[in-house]
Amino acid sequence: MKVPILTSLLLLLIFDSCKDDNTLKIKFQLNKATVERLKGKYVYLKNVNTKTIIDSLIIDGGDNQFIIPINTYKVSETYSILMNDTGYINGVEINYKKPLGYFNPYKLNEIYSSFYVEPNMNKIYLFTSFKETPNGKIELPNEFENNKKIRNSISKQNDKMHKTVNFNISDTVSTPSLGR
Repeated sequence: MKVPILTSLLLLLIFDSCKDDNTLKIKFQLNKATVERLKGKYVYLKNVNTKTIIDSLIIDGGDNQFIIPINTYKVSETYSILMNDTGYINGVEINYKKPLGYFNPYKLNEIYSSFYVEPNMNKIYLFTSFKETPNGKIELPNEFENNKKIRNSISKQNDKMHKTVNFNISDTVSTPSLGR
């Protein structure tokens, strides 16, 4: 009589351990200045393609994570983590959601704000500000400056974007010729 009960418990344990979680974890770390600015405030996970807020959480420290169901959200779409911010246009205060940035690990002078979500992603190191030097280099927030982890890959799908997409911003705007 004890053997069938033990066998049943063992099978239940095996099936439970093999069960897929069906969630994705998006782990991120904020630099100290960003934590100070956002502590106790909400940040949001936004699907960039559909322009919808997927989830939110209150910042209580540097390490955080969003957990989203795989079957509800597409991994082939881009996402961004946003914070509430305030700006002024012609003296009028405007509230908006500003994306947090992260460093492109392959092109050391580019900052991204959106990323692809996929299973087993590495941690994303996010910040609100950085310095651009006269020679076009980007200086990271102090505690990220010598952090080798910030240059690690986020995931394979993001690597393809980081290695191949170029942001070229022209100083001049040209208008097409009408052939006259």
